[in-house]
Amino acid sequence: MKRYKYNINKGGFEKINDSFEFFDTLDMSQWVIESERFKSHKYKLFAVLVHRGELIHHGHYYCFIRTSN
Repeated sequence: MKRYKYNINKGGFEKINDSFEFFDTLDMSQWVIESERFKSHKYKLFAVLVHRGELIHHGHYYCFIRTSN
């Protein structure tokens, strides 16, 4: 997911800090070509990667990972 945008006034990228909500299941079926529709294209969220910092090249990344349950 794109979480940075180019700011022409600043001449560089800036972070988008808006809240974002997501579901734990993703169904990609509507974006699959017709010949592949017989397969399941549902995915369960496994992990979320988080960036903490204001600049695109600086900051820290951490991850929340689902356990095996």
